[in-house]
Amino acid sequence: MDTRRADAIAELFATLEGLLITYQALPESERPQRWAADAHRITGVVAQQLSSTRSRISSSPIDLGAESA
Repeated sequence: MDTRRADAIAELFATLEGLLITYQALPESERPQRWAADAHRITGVVAQQLSSTRSRISSSPIDLGAESA
């Protein structure tokens, strides 16, 4: 098992979880306005983390057997 790849995915999920917790903790009536106001920040964080994760997993050897499971 390639722990570097797993660590990269864990970090991606942690980042996404953090965003979800932050923005879902808002009162429901405030969410649309806050999400709209922070849309660039939210998508930027996701894009940056996804790019980082992709580069980290691309530099690791791929175990094709594990990916098809």
